[in-house]
Amino acid sequence: MLRLLSLLSVAFYVVLLVKTTLSSIYHPSWQQYYPQRKWTLYEEQIHYRPARTRAGFGRYRLLPVGAELICDFPDNLVTVSNIIWERADLGDNNSLDEIYRQHGIQQDYILFTRPHGSTLRFLDITPLDRGLYRCIVTALEPTSGKRLTLFQDVHFYPIF
Repeated sequence: MLRLLSLLSVAFYVVLLVKTTLSSIYHPSWQQYYPQRKWTLYEEQIHYRPARTRAGFGRYRLLPVGAELICDFPDNLVTVSNIIWERADLGDNNSLDEIYRQHGIQQDYILFTRPHGSTLRFLDITPLDRGLYRCIVTALEPTSGKRLTLFQDVHFYPIF
């Protein structure tokens, strides 16, 4: 009987030690000085920009001289910003203008804006122009008044 009591007391101390150790890990004493934080990450917190929604795909057509990249957004949205074009396959570090300068090429283009779309016209195309282009717009949904950032990708890979 005495042996059973000593085993129970040892088991009690082990459980108490484990409980206090786990408690100090999950609730450290220094945490009382700092407020609790919510660790919910939103898309705009990760990339420091509003979340973007794909609104279909754009298209391109080759012209006798040059090419046109075309994107059209839904008519039911109210456009609240200019449509911006970017080269999506280069990443943030590479600038298209810098690549043209390295190869000694001057790229001329014209940007046409419509109420619900845009056209990017290259006056002359080179193999450097091949790539993934993205047009981006901020719009309001008329029923809810919610602001949306929409985009369309244009896969511009013509055969020269």
